[in-house]
Amino acid sequence: MANLDKDKYEVVPIGITKEGSWLLGTEPAKLLEMEQSVDVDTGTGQTTAVTLTGDPHVRRLIPL
Repeated sequence: MANLDKDKYEVVPIGITKEGSWLLGTEPAKLLEMEQSVDVDTGTGQTTAVTLTGDPHVRRLIPL
């Protein structure tokens, strides 16, 4: 991530669980430390499940 051009790209780290859920607001390294799958409700109130849309005009992560 450090090598991406921040003037050209908005860098947004997301965590991806073993089940394939994308989580915004979760440090990806913390997901690797956990032995069990991560529930979307982590109790911190800062984790949001997100996805991408197939619409090429919507260029952002969509909260689920």
